Order: sequence, then structure tokens, then C-alpha cells
Amino acid sequence: MCCSRLVRHVHSFFFFLPVLPCARCVAALYPLRCSSPFLPLLFPSQSSSNKKLCSVCAAGNVPALPLLPFSLAKSPSPFPSFPSFRPSPLHLLAAKQMRAVVGAVLQPSSAVATLRCQARFITRLYTSYFKGELFPNQLVRPLERLPRGVSLAAARKGQQVAAPSSSGSGNPATAASPEPVTWEDVDSTDLVHANEQSRAVAPQAGLAARRPYVPLGEVAKMELQGDYLTEGGLHQEALEYYGVVAKAYALAYPKDHPQVAGIRLKLAGAFRRTGRLASSKANCEAALQMLDNAVQPPLELIVEALFELGLASETMNDAAAGTVFEEAVTLVDMFHNSGQSHKMLRLLPRLGRRFNLNFEEKFVYFSPFDYDRVFALADQCLERAEVFYRARNDRAGVMRVLQQRKELIDKKFFNMRDFAGRIHTMRGHWKRRAQVLTNAPTPDELLRYSPTIHQVHRDFKYELNAPIGREKEVQPGVNRVVHDMGNPYRRNSIRSQRMLRDAEKNFEKYIRADAFEA
Repeated sequence: MCCSRLVRHVHSFFFFLPVLPCARCVAALYPLRCSSPFLPLLFPSQSSSNKKLCSVCAAGNVPALPLLPFSLAKSPSPFPSFPSFRPSPLHLLAAKQMRAVVGAVLQPSSAVATLRCQARFITRLYTSYFKGELFPNQLVRPLERLPRGVSLAAARKGQQVAAPSSSGSGNPATAASPEPVTWEDVDSTDLVHANEQSRAVAPQAGLAARRPYVPLGEVAKMELQGDYLTEGGLHQEALEYYGVVAKAYALAYPKDHPQVAGIRLKLAGAFRRTGRLASSKANCEAALQMLDNAVQPPLELIVEALFELGLASETMNDAAAGTVFEEAVTLVDMFHNSGQSHKMLRLLPRLGRRFNLNFEEKFVYFSPFDYDRVFALADQCLERAEVFYRARNDRAGVMRVLQQRKELIDKKFFNMRDFAGRIHTMRGHWKRRAQVLTNAPTPDELLRYSPTIHQVHRDFKYELNAPIGREKEVQPGVNRVVHDMGNPYRRNSIRSQRMLRDAEKNFEKYIRADAFEA
């Protein structure tokens, strides 16, 4: 049989395969006594050095069959393509084996099952409770308050009152004397219950009445509903919700509590949006008075109260509205820590270690308007003050407010700065994230506490070496073995060791020799 006819027949048989079979598969299907030198060239050969299999061999792992001899007899052949071919049992076995190979190729699931690796499930199915991913932007930051001993009225006047001394009150007679402690009824618990009963039955005249129980969870839901209504523009309905919540908070919390001041500010905003400007201004002033009476009022509530007061005054065409806005920004400039909101967030772009996929880790951005409400309120104050001064044609006020706003934004964004780390993909070094997720100092702290300004005190009694002339301040342990002075040049050379040989006892002539020569 000619070689081209053989190739045409094999191609028609393997038409469904994406890759042509190799020579051993053809030999398994057509065991010919054909000494054609073109058979290894027409199909990929399987040499001993190249162990790769074709798709047929990979699917069924066909063993290599030798080219079986056959006789050129004149008997009729069952294969019409090869009239001189007479099959033997060995040939039928090879054909049956090839049929099994073709069946294995036609069933891709069984063929791919051995080659399939573990799937990486990228899609999340929220079929069960999904705990959110933990990330440093979820850290709860402590509420920023005025310093101890500084009242709101003094801060608004610009006077910082010195903190009272911790040695106690000046007049011991006015201090509340504690009840005398006796130890005779220590083994009895009846006295405690008796005192509780007597207090419940007949409260003393000097004690304040107990506050009633308020379901604060339900009240918080009502406050949230009022926030939703405010976002949706339904200010009258929000005003009704806020009124109920304000009454509940007044019952639940003690006098001048910041929670009560906060709901009074929301109430003032709802009054202003519904056109009740006098009620809005009265609520703002009441909230400011509460915050002035509190011990350490939160700075956020102070700025929000001044902002609401300025908005109400601006709507009432009061000429002092711009001054109120600028006063809030002055308080922010005095008492607000600009770097605290991005303390753990500033270095987070260094956590991303991939350049081509998931590269958004390198560009993660936390807006200061989302993570620092004091800054956002101060920025809004300056924006409203600029609009107010432009409407009044006050050019000096506009320039002053714009300069303040530029300095505020620059101060905030300076505390968010970070230099680029490695740009391209970094493999390994995954424990470097411990250097990123730390209490790294903010740029403001780096400048404020730099060693030039804020000198670090080093006590040499805790150290083993000291500067020249202060060696006596070192306090080594008792019976500490010191072999030599630890001179850093002691291993330099033989000549250096000869020079330093007697330096253990009289080192002053080496150290201070040139100091007294002049």
C-alpha cells in the first residue's frame, strides 16, 4: 500500500482528535509490514528521550506495539482498504484495544479526571453566615475629647485653663467624708440586703431619685429611623422621631450627658430643615451649654454644635455666622490630632505584594472625610464660611477662610503621606507585614518628637558603654567579667594590638593626649 493512501486513511479515522496520534498509536491500529521510512516523519515519534504522549496515548495509555508481520496471501480480505491484508488474532486484539482508546477519548470526563487539579473557589456563596473580613480600617478609635481641666467656654475664649493639681481639693471640709468602715459584720450578708430594702422603701432626702428604665435598644432604632428619614429628605417625620428620642435620652442619661447633647444637635438640624430657626438656634445653644458643663466634652460634638449654630445663624441672616464657623475651625486647629484617624491606615498600601492581579491592594485609599468626622465638619464649616463671606462681598474674609482651608487640608493630607515601597511583585517576605501593621508614628508625631526638638534621655546605668568622659555612669553587674575595654580596633592588626597592649590600665594617655597638648 502506498504511503499517501495510509496517511489519508489514518487522517479520516482520527478526524475527531485535536492532535494527530503518534506513531505507536498508528502501529497499534494498523500493524503493517510496511518498511516505509516516512511513517516516523508523518506522525510524532515516541523516542526514549522524549516521553511526552499524544492525546490518544494520554487518554488510554496505549502500550507500544511492534509492527507485526503479515503474509501477502491471495485470500479475500475483510478490510476493503487493504485487499492483501489477512487479520490474525493479534491484529484483532490491537483493533479492539484501539476501539477502547477511541471510547476513552470520546468520554472526556474520565480522561480529564486524572489530570484535574484542585479548583480555586473565587466566587463566595453566601449560603451561611458570613463573618466580615477583618481589616485595620474597622478599628474602633477612642473618642477625641478636650484636655482635662479645659472647659468649652475657656477654649472658645482662647484661654487654656491649667489643669487642677492632683494633690486633692484645697478645702478638706467641703470634700465628701466617706462612711466609716467597720469589720464586725464581715461574715454576714444580711446587712447588704437590709440596706438595699431600706433604700428602696424610703429614699433619703439628699439622694437623687433613680432614673426610670428606658429601652435604649428600641430608642436607638428610632434614632436610626430618623437618620434614614433625614437622608431621604422627610425632615418633618425625622423631627418627630428625634423628639421622642430626645425625651427618652433625657430620661435615661444624667444631666449634661454628651449623648443628650448629640440628640439635641440632630433635633436642631431637623428644626432648621423644617424652617423652625428659633428652635434650632435654641437647641444648639442648649447643647453647647451641656458640653460646657461636661467634664471632658467630645471635640466632634463641639464642632458639630458650632456648625449647626452657624448654619442656623446664616439662615437667619445673622452677621456673626462667619465668626461662628471660624471659631469651630480654630478649636479644631487647637485640639484635633490630624494623624490619629490614619494611624494604622497610612502604611496599608505596602501590604500589597502583587503587581498584575490584586494590584488594588497597592492603591487602597481611605478618605479622610469617611474616617475623620471632625476634619469633615471643619471643612464644611470653612466652605459655608466662604459662601457666607462671598454673599456679603467680604474679600478679606474670603481670603482668610481659603487660607485656613488650605492649611487644614494640607495638614490632614500630610498625615496621610507615605513613600512608595516595592512596586513590582514581591515573593516571600510575608512576615514583613508585621512592620506595616504597627503603631507607626504619624508624620506629625515624627516632626513633633524628633530628637532635635524632643531629645531622648539615655540613662547609661542601664547600658554597657558610654561616651568618653562619662564612663563612670555605667553600672555593670556585680562581678561582671570584662576581658578588655572592647576597643573596636582591637582586631585590626598586630601593630594595633601592640599599641593597645597597655591601654587597659592607663588609657587616659591615649584618649586625652591631644586635649592638653595645646
